[in-house]
Amino acid sequence: MIISTISSKNQITLPKDILLSIGIGPKDKLLIRKEEEKIILSPLKNSVVDEIAGVLTKNVSRKKLNQPLTEIRKQTKIKTAYKLMKKNE
Repeated sequence: MIISTISSKNQITLPKDILLSIGIGPKDKLLIRKEEEKIILSPLKNSVVDEIAGVLTKNVSRKKLNQPLTEIRKQTKIKTAYKLMKKNE
């Protein structure tokens, strides 16, 4: 058992060896839920879209990322082709 203190900013430090043992690393997200008088932390695995969203935003605005992937691909192809045309002028 490990005791952790809550900081003045309501932050806690989780032991690195415990995090690594369940596959959690820097920048990973945790799902936090309350069950009765307990706080449960669970790893939140990203979807493929979440993983590549930073790449997509170079060609697709963030507000359009909720569209179907086929539409995002179409927009990305059009914008990429347009950029290539401009570059070759």
